[in-house]
Amino acid sequence: MIVLVMASCSAPEEGESQESQSIHRRDNQLLEMKNRLSEATDSADTDIIHKPLALQKPKKSIDTKGIVPARIYIPAIDLHAEVAPVNVKDNGQMDVPKDDKTVGYLLNGVYPGAIGNAVMDGHYDNYKGAAVFFHLKQLHQGDVVVVKNKDGGTIEFAVESVQSFKTTEAPLSRIFGKTDEARLNLITCSGKYSRSKKEHQERLVVFTRRIA
Repeated sequence: MIVLVMASCSAPEEGESQESQSIHRRDNQLLEMKNRLSEATDSADTDIIHKPLALQKPKKSIDTKGIVPARIYIPAIDLHAEVAPVNVKDNGQMDVPKDDKTVGYLLNGVYPGAIGNAVMDGHYDNYKGAAVFFHLKQLHQGDVVVVKNKDGGTIEFAVESVQSFKTTEAPLSRIFGKTDEARLNLITCSGKYSRSKKEHQERLVVFTRRIA
């Protein structure tokens, strides 16, 4: 069963070539191959230079086991918060913590750091003002998200994009579906608040990928 994004994130009131026929032809082929290899290498180097440091693929292989999250830290927005498990509601929606200062992770979903889409959610605001995920909208590509377990083990992710969707148009397969990478998607509310529905009209998703 695919879960929905969340019910509400406001507290109550993401061939080898043929053999050469002559030495001259062979030498020309080798020279051409060398030039192409050089161009390809230069192009690859240029791509890496233009990527934010945090988004460069790690040189060493990393353990793809997930951890049970206990805390989340996002330096760019000075976010430090506890993480607690949440379930899927009867209507198929991912629940959200009652405490607006706590971040939720899907209890029976993918754990952060494991292959797949791990998902965390949190309140955007409450009747008094900002809640735990209020500043997610300020994140940019390359910003780092750190998840810790109760023993102090850490896993790091880099932000790839921050996008807002109408509640009924959120890309559920991209947020919750299968992937061959270790990803973490953070979701909260955005857009105008509907008093009749008691929720915001949009969902903000921060898509991240594991880097350490």
